[in-house]
Amino acid sequence: MMVSMSVPLGFSIFAILLGLILGSFGNVLIYRLPKEKSIGGRSYCPHCKRTLGIIDLIPVVSFVLLRARCRTCRKPISWQYPLVELSSGFLFLYALQADLVAAPSFAVGVLSALLLGLCLWLLLLIALTDAKTALIPDALNIPFLVFSLLHGYINGLDLITPAVIGSGFFAAQWVISRGRWVGTGDIVLAAGIGAFLGSVPLLLLALWIAYVSGAIVAVILLIHKKKTMQSRLAFGPFLVGGACVAFVWGEQIVRLVGL
Repeated sequence: MMVSMSVPLGFSIFAILLGLILGSFGNVLIYRLPKEKSIGGRSYCPHCKRTLGIIDLIPVVSFVLLRARCRTCRKPISWQYPLVELSSGFLFLYALQADLVAAPSFAVGVLSALLLGLCLWLLLLIALTDAKTALIPDALNIPFLVFSLLHGYINGLDLITPAVIGSGFFAAQWVISRGRWVGTGDIVLAAGIGAFLGSVPLLLLALWIAYVSGAIVAVILLIHKKKTMQSRLAFGPFLVGGACVAFVWGEQIVRLVGL
């Protein structure tokens, strides 16, 4: 029997703070992983390489206090940093609201919300990293797959079937095209998304949204001559977008279209 419960204010605040902190760490991962740099060590300004102090590292607050510029070299700080931090805070709050209120127990709800928050956070990082570099690091993909499997398991979702279908679909494209159409990162990401959604109809919906939105963007870029027919468009952001739409509104959409 599912027990509906309200979310304590303290837990909501903690979820936001956790998301902000992980968002700050996520910016480090987005910058360093594609460059194959160590994620350990102190953060530094990408322009002047000065090691950042505590006042430079407070999520969102530092960006405002420093007026979006490095304290030493005065070069602009990318808006990516506060936006990723704020987005991460929102995602963890959403995860808490989504999973705790319908959990069979408080402990299970907290664990499920934490896993869901980590899944959504990793999807955000995957989308941004792929969009910026056309790469999906295993250091993001594999934890996403693991957390998706754990989240699906404690919620009784179908894990294996959608994960196998998702990865198999992209693996077949990789084999047929010899790696020209999709990358190996897309194969692992599709497996994670299948486990994350825990439903074949939701997976098919996510893939449909990804391909339709990707095709629309590709046509727009071709029309404006930003890309050519030989250009490669990072597909990860579209997969992530499709997965998020399917996760939040998928059940309603599936019922509406009768899948």
